[in-house]
Amino acid sequence: MKIIFLSVTAFIYGYFCDICLDVCEKSVKRRLEKGKPLTGVGLTFISNLTNNSFLRWQRIEKRLIYLLVSQRNF
Repeated sequence: MKIIFLSVTAFIYGYFCDICLDVCEKSVKRRLEKGKPLTGVGLTFISNLTNNSFLRWQRIEKRLIYLLVSQRNF
């Protein structure tokens, strides 16, 4: 049951990370196309949002891989 829960959680978080990355990339492109400089606050927010999401996703993925390997019968 834990494997299914972690699989679904990893899938949802992976999808969330992709969406965050796309939104951040589009917002940066729009600002640069308008000729506005990227502010430190904006860059920090984008960096923290994507970095924290990826770190959480990697922790979930590591737990899922550990469970899959530990339950495998050799």
